[in-house]
Amino acid sequence: MQLFHDLTACNGYSSSCDEKNAESQSAALSALGIPSKFADDARLLFEDLDGDQKAEALLTVDIDGADVVLIVLKEKGDQWYRLPPQEEFSCWCKYESAPLDTFVEVVNWSYSFEKASQPRKLLLVRGSGGGTGLYERSLGVFVLDGFRVRSVFETTEERRECPWPEGDCKLDHAVVTFDTRSEPRVLIAHKIHESIRPNNLRDEEQWWVGVPPSSCGTYQWNSKEFKFIESRTANVNHCRPVKRTDAH
Repeated sequence: MQLFHDLTACNGYSSSCDEKNAESQSAALSALGIPSKFADDARLLFEDLDGDQKAEALLTVDIDGADVVLIVLKEKGDQWYRLPPQEEFSCWCKYESAPLDTFVEVVNWSYSFEKASQPRKLLLVRGSGGGTGLYERSLGVFVLDGFRVRSVFETTEERRECPWPEGDCKLDHAVVTFDTRSEPRVLIAHKIHESIRPNNLRDEEQWWVGVPPSSCGTYQWNSKEFKFIESRTANVNHCRPVKRTDAH
C-alpha cells in the first residue's frame, strides 16, 4: 500500500530524511486527516473483520511517541475508503512505553462458515490517560458493520489512584477474556479491586496477578441490539463465587 510506504518514509524528525520523503509523509498524513507533518512510526495490519473474504486495512500511526491514531480502511472495487472514526480511535498515550504494541488488537469470535448473525472478528482498542497520582486505561470492543465500525462493549481495564502525599492507593483492574469454544460464546469480565499502601505497590503493571476477583460478569452477543449484553444465565457456568481476604 503506497500510503503506508509514504507514512514510513521518514522516522519522525530524523535529520536523515530528505525533503522529498518528508513531503511524501506530510501528504500521506494530510490525506488521512491527521493534523501533523511528521510521524514517528506506523503499523499496517490486514484483517477480514466482517467475513466478506476481503481484508480491511488497520493502520495505526504514532505521531510523536504519545499521540496514536487508528485508521480503518475498507476496499470496494479498486478503491480504499476510510471508515468514519470513533472517538476512541485516537489516544494521547503518553504513559505507555510502546503504544503501538498495545493500542489495537484483533480477536477471532466466529468462523467463516457460520451464519452472519455473529461478528467474525472483534477489534479491541485501548486508550490511556491520567495525571498526578492517577492512571486510567480503557478497553473498547468494536465490530465492523458494513462501512461502519460500531462500539459493542467497553470497560475500564486499569485504574490506579494514589493520593499524594498520603493515603491508600485505590486499584482496579478488569481481566477480559473470550470463550468461543462453548455455546453460547461469551465475553467474560473479571473485576479486581484492592486498596494498598503506596510503599506496598511494588509492581504497578502486575499488582492484580493472584488477587481474587471482586466481581465477574458474562456477556453474550445480541444480534438485534448489535452489542454484548450481560447474561445472568451464563454467569453460573463462567463465574465462580470467590472468597476474598483483604490484603494491604
